Amino acid sequence: MKNSHLLFFFFLFIIGKPMIAQNLVPNPSFELHDSCPDNEDQIQRAIGWSKYSNIASTPDYYNACDTGGQLCVPPVNGGFTQSSAHSGHAYGAVVTFAKQIHNYREYIGIQLSQSLTIGQDYFLSFYTTTGEVWGLGMPSNNLGIRLSTVAFNPNNPTPINNYAHLYSSAIISDTINWVHVSGTITADSTYHYLVIGNFFTDSLTDTICWRQTNSLECYYAVDDICITPAADSMICMEFTSVDEIKFPEDINVFPNPATDFVNIVFDENQETEIILFDMLGNTIYKNLITNKSARLCISAIPRGCYELKITSKRDYKTYIKKIVKL
Repeated sequence: MKNSHLLFFFFLFIIGKPMIAQNLVPNPSFELHDSCPDNEDQIQRAIGWSKYSNIASTPDYYNACDTGGQLCVPPVNGGFTQSSAHSGHAYGAVVTFAKQIHNYREYIGIQLSQSLTIGQDYFLSFYTTTGEVWGLGMPSNNLGIRLSTVAFNPNNPTPINNYAHLYSSAIISDTINWVHVSGTITADSTYHYLVIGNFFTDSLTDTICWRQTNSLECYYAVDDICITPAADSMICMEFTSVDEIKFPEDINVFPNPATDFVNIVFDENQETEIILFDMLGNTIYKNLITNKSARLCISAIPRGCYELKITSKRDYKTYIKKIVKL
């Protein structure tokens, strides 16, 4: 069993774009991070994500920036054998079953960018693949998504109550390819949080002990988590890891990530509206400039992800970019 280690931060990364269909899951590919993983139990280093299971659980964060290799993508002597993330260079990982500990579960969760609307249909989707090293070569079923109106944490962990809004009833045993799990629900509450894991008890979870006779745990990577109104389900099918409206070459934003200042430079003088939104979609900064550059002071705002929106008054085109405050 992986060593317990609790590092608990909760950064919210969101970003609502009016009249633009979007994935309601912030940082859905785990790409945005405040630091690289260097040990187990560090899912909170992926901005917005945190541990929703008890203190003894150790959900993991994998990112190509890990220099040690064990939690790199692709991992070196790590828990997985596939060569890459489903998209980007990062993913999360959870244990769904442990042979030696009754009802042992690992859960990770995040706050959605906005609450679901009761009565509206939503499309839910994620990708997963099976771990087969570290003695973790025992596939299971039931990996899925549960929505919640409250956040969970190690001191108030997600309950195991045999219910999930989306889950795989089939055992997922593919260690090479990413398996797509998806479905549609009708929201029966104003859910604002998402949890990933196995929400069913051991007696209702099926497993296969294969490849290693000493397999002790069922271990899964998860990537590209998506929730969107059912009418916009193609957003989840045509997944990109960071949702932006690409800046043209004549707009330069730097540095990013940044600690104190973000510079915005244009090729020529123009009238431009600049808005910086905080983690809850509130306006942090708004200004109309008429010259070639602007400097945003971000030293006083909390660490995390923000949305920079630039609208040209010349052609009324809007560009959106994620800004990371370190």
